[in-house]
Amino acid sequence: LEQKYGRAYHEIVAQEIAEPLGLRNFASAGSHPANTFKSYAFAGQWGEIKDIAYSNVIGVGDIASTTRDMGALITGLFQYRILRRDTLEQMEPAPGNGWGRGLADFTYGEKRFLGHAGDVLGSHSRVIYNPKDEVAIAYSTNGERIPTNAFLETVVGIVYGDDVTFPEIK
Repeated sequence: LEQKYGRAYHEIVAQEIAEPLGLRNFASAGSHPANTFKSYAFAGQWGEIKDIAYSNVIGVGDIASTTRDMGALITGLFQYRILRRDTLEQMEPAPGNGWGRGLADFTYGEKRFLGHAGDVLGSHSRVIYNPKDEVAIAYSTNGERIPTNAFLETVVGIVYGDDVTFPEIK
């Protein structure tokens, strides 16, 4: 991307993704985003997880965002506001494959979502979109005590009016 655009990765993220979609809290680590937090884990008590150098994960885990902006990103993506339809279709997984080029299948009951997940040392995020129903759900946690998939399965059930059992906090 840097060769194609002739700019640093964090500038591409800001100018080609964040600005067109009006994302105020969506940035690559190279731009030194404010309001980022250390990761934590719970093992009987909360403990800080040793931080990683985000300069080592440019392009593969260095985006900091809020769930609001994650939802706006995936909605904008499926509204073809930052990519053409044919490009988005190339990102989707082929039938029977869980992952495509940046997008994965996430199925909850009868509902099929496409989205992306990210995990870095105690922090877990997932953003999913149901193109048929135009429903976006974004989730992010620091110090996971409910498995991400169980949490999202419950949220999807609530959104679609299903009977749900709340997951146990571990």
